[in-house]
Amino acid sequence: MSEQLIEQQMTVAKFGGTSMANPEVAAGIVEEREDHRVVVVSAPGVDDLNPEKMTNQLEVAAAAIKAHDDSTFMVIRDNIIDRFDNLYDSLGNRVRTKLRGAASELFAEAHRGNNPVADTMSIGEELSARYFSERTGIRYVPSDWVRFSPTGRIQRGASVE
Repeated sequence: MSEQLIEQQMTVAKFGGTSMANPEVAAGIVEEREDHRVVVVSAPGVDDLNPEKMTNQLEVAAAAIKAHDDSTFMVIRDNIIDRFDNLYDSLGNRVRTKLRGAASELFAEAHRGNNPVADTMSIGEELSARYFSERTGIRYVPSDWVRFSPTGRIQRGASVE
């Protein structure tokens, strides 16, 4: 994050699961407001086509990893990636292919990592952020790049510039 961005006053837009189940509406809100410099997104929630929150699907995927049930894990992984692809069908095929590859890699890293359950559970927000960034043109910044003080201020020395 640039020092200029840190110093200026900004509005943080937070979109929960219901909003992220319809990202075009959320994107429209962001695009109408120039002061939305920081956007925080959740994993998609329930919508007309998906009666289950993505977080619930991620819990099943995490349980499958824990149980060494790779076939269930792969089915859930593919369903989640397909859902993001459908939610963001306004993106071109090239961009969606790139994002599908990134999503597959996130799942692979979670599966082979030291903390696969926690890593799997964080994928919904991570993918929402990446896809939403592509849709809106807002720069994607991984959440672990920004450090906050106990009072909620950005700690410049501890954050990635």
